[in-house]
Amino acid sequence: MSRPPLHVTVEVPATTSNLGPGFDAVGMALSLTSTFEVSTDVTETRVEIAGYGADTLPRDETHLVLATARDAMRRRGLAMPPVKLVQHNRVPLGSGLGSSSTAIVGGLMLAQALSGLPLDRAALLDEACAVEGHPDNAAPCVLGGLVTAVWDGARCAALPLPVASELGVVVCTPDLSLSTAEMRAALPRDVPFADAVFNGTRACLLVGALATGRLDLLATAVQDRLHVRHRARFVPGYAAVVDAAEAAGALVATLSGAGPTVVALTRTSEGVDDKVGKAMADAFHEAGLAATARVAPPRTMGAQLSVN
Repeated sequence: MSRPPLHVTVEVPATTSNLGPGFDAVGMALSLTSTFEVSTDVTETRVEIAGYGADTLPRDETHLVLATARDAMRRRGLAMPPVKLVQHNRVPLGSGLGSSSTAIVGGLMLAQALSGLPLDRAALLDEACAVEGHPDNAAPCVLGGLVTAVWDGARCAALPLPVASELGVVVCTPDLSLSTAEMRAALPRDVPFADAVFNGTRACLLVGALATGRLDLLATAVQDRLHVRHRARFVPGYAAVVDAAEAAGALVATLSGAGPTVVALTRTSEGVDDKVGKAMADAFHEAGLAATARVAPPRTMGAQLSVN
């Protein structure tokens, strides 16, 4: 007997990762989401895309959400049925806000639903890390909130942490796309021992400061010697944008993920988020780039799935 048609909706949050020294290990979910609506009451697969990537993303077998879902079902010995996918992309592509993680996690959640399995976040996270190769975007995308995680190639050890209630987040994305692969290629193969120690101490302080609300420590905690300066040279006006954010009242600003988005952390009680966003966008404009600023507070929930 054939199964009745499924209608599945997956809402997946953007993430900001690294936050300076937490390279490949620290990430936080943001209240900016993309949504994937899937139905199986069709005879052939088709894709509709609204928002970012509507003119550029593929609509065939190479589409990342569908390819991820198909591969996941194949690993379970199942064939993926034809589906209609309506994708609402609110997370900019190639921006350092985890757009690829949203697609991968969305595809894996879709596969769990189509396989008739209950949502298993631990298995989902391991699969997402296996596809992504590192957990800093995948873990907060799946679990929500602030997460520190380690991927050993087989399992993801992830520790969700409380997010200080006063922590505000503003992201500013210039009209510039950078691939994660290119930004990884820009990094040095070896680093001085002193720089490794520098980052280790700051990463520990970063996690503690964010989880306990010691936001006064963030200016020290986000300092980095491993990746930011190597990637920032690909982002016109980066230093001016950081300076503008902090002059407008941000506690600190740095690259989000591999960039080019700049993320500013604020204290919500000071009411400076809109001012900080405008200052960053104006600084990018001065550097010759249009940019979009968004107030995107931390999101405590990870990706959400509904089936009907």
